[in-house]
Amino acid sequence: MVEDFKQRKKTKSKKKKLGYVNDLLKLSIWVSITISIVLIGICALAYISTSKVFLVRSIRINGISHVKKDRVMSILDLDKGDNIFSWDMELAKERLERYPWIKSVSISRSFIPASVTVRIQEYKPEACAIIGGRKYLVSTGGKVFALAPKSFTGLVIKGINYLPAKTRASFLKTLTGAVQAIEKQGYKVCSVDLGPGMRTTINLGGRISLVLWDGIDMFRIKRAFIVMKRLGPREGMCMDLGFDNKVVLSFSGKGA
Repeated sequence: MVEDFKQRKKTKSKKKKLGYVNDLLKLSIWVSITISIVLIGICALAYISTSKVFLVRSIRINGISHVKKDRVMSILDLDKGDNIFSWDMELAKERLERYPWIKSVSISRSFIPASVTVRIQEYKPEACAIIGGRKYLVSTGGKVFALAPKSFTGLVIKGINYLPAKTRASFLKTLTGAVQAIEKQGYKVCSVDLGPGMRTTINLGGRISLVLWDGIDMFRIKRAFIVMKRLGPREGMCMDLGFDNKVVLSFSGKGA
């Protein structure tokens, strides 16, 4: 009876030993797979960076007329023969978008064969504004975007400093729209003078001027066209459109 209560020695289970072995095998397999993937990645990277297949063969630039192609190429920082994977396309796009003449840009690329296409939309200069004694181009949308070249002979806007900075862009957009509408009527807009109190004098060919107050009002401008159609445009005619129900005429020089 005493022998039945003797402490027996514990022996490890064969199942547990097999479990440890299986775990080690699984771990070694996963380690091998991971090393293989890393080696494949290194080989692939080496191939991509050295293979001639991924060297840029063509670069196409569309939509430019004022921006020079050499300037675009310089901003892209990409040449034929460069590896297309080593080039940062998004960074190049950001640099192009900061260029004054460029309104928007899109870039696409293909890898086989390696090529890049750049599509650019430029600002369209509608006028130039004198700011701080220098001429700056104004787009159709009213954006002041670049220094005007000496060869620019279009509409000149003077006194832009009278406009509040916050409303300048919206006012210029409305003004350029009004200029387009006036010229569709057959009148040439030579210049625009801005003054205190949002006074706007639109100078037409033949020394005819339209004077508006508190901003651009197309209804009053159209009413001025009706008056000129009835009376006939006369040199030196000044039309004050600051009233709700009438047009005040005055004449200077030969038209007086």
